[in-house]
Amino acid sequence: MKIPARTAILLGFTLAILTSGPGASAQGSMTGVRAMGMADAFTAAATGSGALFHNPAGVSALMMYSVEASYLYDQQTGLSSLHASIVDGKSNQSLGGGIGYTYSVSSSRASLPSFSGHDVYGALSMPVIPGWLIAGVAIHYLDYAQADQDIADGITLDTGIMVSLGRFLAIGAAVKNLVEVENSGQGLDAGFGLNLHTTFFQLATDTIVHFDCEEDACLDFRVGAEYLAPFKIPIRIGYQYQTHPSSQQISAGAGWRHDLFGLDLLFRQDIEQGDNRMLGMAINLYL
Repeated sequence: MKIPARTAILLGFTLAILTSGPGASAQGSMTGVRAMGMADAFTAAATGSGALFHNPAGVSALMMYSVEASYLYDQQTGLSSLHASIVDGKSNQSLGGGIGYTYSVSSSRASLPSFSGHDVYGALSMPVIPGWLIAGVAIHYLDYAQADQDIADGITLDTGIMVSLGRFLAIGAAVKNLVEVENSGQGLDAGFGLNLHTTFFQLATDTIVHFDCEEDACLDFRVGAEYLAPFKIPIRIGYQYQTHPSSQQISAGAGWRHDLFGLDLLFRQDIEQGDNRMLGMAINLYL
């Protein structure tokens, strides 16, 4: 029996999710300003630049061509991150693509002193069953150094799927860092998410499993919401709980949307550590 090409691709993505071995995360603080405003509950809600970080299938989730430039400051570590990306889910409805670059740096006096990092992302997505199922894969090259000493240098892979269950519900699954990058500091992650959405509101939840954790179970639980208020002003809020090491964070964000461009702002605060907060801003062009 001949298996259709799109079905074969879907089986390949599913097999990768179920059988992937140990890997490494190697991802810095920047995971998308809009996504971070929703506590990174983005596995089933990923679009635009957020798809490069959370679920590459999201590149084709919206028929959109977006160019983004963003900045993030991590007050606890003193790390500043600059990000630029182009994501195209519009030009070819059978195959979407995106590229992104993040440069992270800290001063010699920062809590994380004299750090510099380069992250390059490339993603492809395909509507396997148009209107119902999207699959995606992403490649991530990283180069990290501290005090002029190399920390990590290598390439890893992410894969993910998004399923639309009617007009108002989507589910997503993603596995990140399928290839180990030595000394990157994190391990293989799998995310499973739900996204309940309408034209003006969405509520998303994520459960992230960290497979390389030394504890019996290392999980992140995330929930985030976005409401598009009058005058096209998106308002976001989110909460994230991490089991090991134990931490709780709240997020908030707001912005403004126009047919041709948009602006997003981010505030994230650790509930127990007053000096652990992040501030971010992003500017988007829609072509």
